[in-house]
Amino acid sequence: MLEQNKKGFKLFIILLLAYMAVHVLYKKIFLQFIDMPMQFSVMLQMISYIVLGSVGVVLFWNELKEGISLWKEHIGKTLCFFVVAYVLDILLSNLAFFPIMLLNPEYQSLNEHSVAELQGKFPALLLIIALGIMGPVTEEVIFRIAPISLTEKKGKRIIVVLVTAVLFMLVHMHAFTVEEFLYNIPHFVTGLVYGIVMVLSRNVTIPILLHIMNNLPAIVVATLFL
Repeated sequence: MLEQNKKGFKLFIILLLAYMAVHVLYKKIFLQFIDMPMQFSVMLQMISYIVLGSVGVVLFWNELKEGISLWKEHIGKTLCFFVVAYVLDILLSNLAFFPIMLLNPEYQSLNEHSVAELQGKFPALLLIIALGIMGPVTEEVIFRIAPISLTEKKGKRIIVVLVTAVLFMLVHMHAFTVEEFLYNIPHFVTGLVYGIVMVLSRNVTIPILLHIMNNLPAIVVATLFL
């Protein structure tokens, strides 16, 4: 078991470095100095989501199978965890938006502008699969499934949930400004909710489904209806 954890940890580090290279070094640092077409940046992001998400599914296939079996064996309990986490995420995330609404109600993050710019530039199905499904899968593997699953002690898992929630917020920030920080506090809240529900339910599929339900509707509306 210890050797298996060591191997899983090494593979996770490789996965994490690949994610950071595309979504932090390239998107948040490299693009500050070199002007690249948005289509290229989005395509690179989508490719990384599809590849890294697929690798993550393979690495943690046993945990995913166990989560699916929990849905079959304990549908009521699992559904209760899912619904409670979904409602809490909506309520707490909306509450977390109040500071930025008070400071600057007109503020829009770069993410919103990027989604609006995608319309008509890529096939809708590709955007839905890459950004609406595989994006959440990738981020859940990176920020929840891998670090929490590879942490054996319950006390340390609490710290891991807190730290990964902070990292989840930071990776979604596009500038170190007060407005951008306040705008992304809901990501911290979401990270906490997803991490806590995974620890309590012991089901890695719940945060994945929650994340997909959070992302997918916006992508579908932006690509098909707007």
